[in-house]
Amino acid sequence: MKHQILSASQPTLWNEAVRFPGGLTVFVVPGDDLPTLLVKMPHQYLLTSRMNRGFKIYVVPLERQGSSTIGLVSAFFDDIDNPLTVWTPIAHEPHAQALLQTLQISRIFVRMVDEHNRELLAYEAMIDIPPIASARITSAKLYPTAHDIDLDTRKLGETWFGMRSTADDEQAITVSFLNPLYEEDRKFRDERPELFTFHGSAGFAEVSLVRLEPGQFQEMDILLMLQRIFNPQQIYHAPLRKNDREEICDVLVVADDYILIIQAKDSPNTEKMLSSSFDRKRSKAKSQLDDGCNQVAGAIGYLKRTHPLQFIVDKKIVSVEIEDKEVLSLVVIRERITYDYQHYSARLMRLHQKIGIPCLGIGFVELTQYCTFCDGPDGFRKAYWSVFNDGIKTGVFKQLRFGVKDLYTHDGEFRF
Repeated sequence: MKHQILSASQPTLWNEAVRFPGGLTVFVVPGDDLPTLLVKMPHQYLLTSRMNRGFKIYVVPLERQGSSTIGLVSAFFDDIDNPLTVWTPIAHEPHAQALLQTLQISRIFVRMVDEHNRELLAYEAMIDIPPIASARITSAKLYPTAHDIDLDTRKLGETWFGMRSTADDEQAITVSFLNPLYEEDRKFRDERPELFTFHGSAGFAEVSLVRLEPGQFQEMDILLMLQRIFNPQQIYHAPLRKNDREEICDVLVVADDYILIIQAKDSPNTEKMLSSSFDRKRSKAKSQLDDGCNQVAGAIGYLKRTHPLQFIVDKKIVSVEIEDKEVLSLVVIRERITYDYQHYSARLMRLHQKIGIPCLGIGFVELTQYCTFCDGPDGFRKAYWSVFNDGIKTGVFKQLRFGVKDLYTHDGEFRF
């Protein structure tokens, strides 16, 4: 059977299917004889699954306040001991129940999209579910969706996964890719007009799962993500200094009450890079943060010397009064590794002492969560200061956790 790109062949069905923040969900394509597991994750997760011809799903037993339940950890093994992971809470609601039922079927279709809902991979796949995993699913007691329960079980699940044994690995569900439904190296242009109205836009983005030169791809991903919470007319890509036309920063956001300076640092998204040692990835993350901090210091220096702030975008001079605006800065790296939060925090503290301006360093997945769950510019700033103030108090800039209540806007509307 020949399969088509669903986003092109059935856009209405597709747009409804991808309306979830990320992770795993299930839907049925009319005419297909198998259900579809939809995987929505960043590019490095998708390429890792292609490289390994599949991924694993751990059915995690959880005990909270005397009650037993389960959660799911999807693992994409770029490193045998420290894979890329995504937590999926399981509650007593139709989507979770459909997912659990699908994981007990021997054959399914898997379609994989990035955080911008761009379809990149699709396979017929086989599911191997060990008896223990199956028993945990069938005997699990599921509870109603609740914010506190979600946060508690996620923390328990992450702890369990970090302490898992070889036996736990053997008891995980294996999703094995069989036949691709279409080519595995799609390259195309994203030309959705509503996504490319920010300043400095070329009107499109080149899309590829493999990224040899990461900078332009990551910057574009960040720009598209920021438009979820900022007006596109507040976003400037690669603004240039007026005097020498050197780049000030990768992205500049001029909100009503504050300015956000963003430096982006990524690595090539290639099988070679994903296969590099965990120690090398840790070293690379540290150097990316260090480079980004140095560039933020340079950008802040330019802002302090230039009143009003003047820069060039789209071959035009832009002038912005910044005297009454708060200045925030952000370094976005490929991923923050939990073991090194102390190191990252010490570097950010030194930068703060040098420039007198707050700066956070976060991974790209973290930025995706900020831009997905924060309510506009004010919500973003509130989240930013929550993490920064806690870091100043404790000495560690932690990862901000989002939960069930963040699926809804301030007026109670479901975000998706």
